[in-house]
Amino acid sequence: MNRGKVKAGKILSSGARIVVSKPKNARSALSFSFQYIDSVHAKFGFAKQGATYFCKVIERLKGISSLTLLEFTTNRNAALKSHCIDWVSTSEPDGFALLNEQFQSYTPYQFAVSRNEYGRIHGFFIGDVFHVVWLDPDHLLYSAR
Repeated sequence: MNRGKVKAGKILSSGARIVVSKPKNARSALSFSFQYIDSVHAKFGFAKQGATYFCKVIERLKGISSLTLLEFTTNRNAALKSHCIDWVSTSEPDGFALLNEQFQSYTPYQFAVSRNEYGRIHGFFIGDVFHVVWLDPDHLLYSAR
């Protein structure tokens, strides 16, 4: 009995190796983080939203995840409605007050969940990652309610 010995397996030929590399024309597509989401905000809590709303949110995130940061920030597509947020013209002039100063200094952005329904998603970028802070199904950021 060869107890304690390990038999080596067959070495793969160099043609059988798996090599991971980026394509020559690789582009960094957007991704999303929910690390800073504020799920209990008085206006932007989303616990009462139904499955249809969350399906629409996921569909939108999937669609946007094919864009680069440059495409997202310069896209003037009427359906996307992506733009910087000017806190002074909103119902939340203090902005993302729950975040520390460093994150509050990042440019806030919003985009539409769909063309005319389901409100907006608000957050900020760190590199190619959009950090979702508020889900705004009723588009309350720009209302007096």
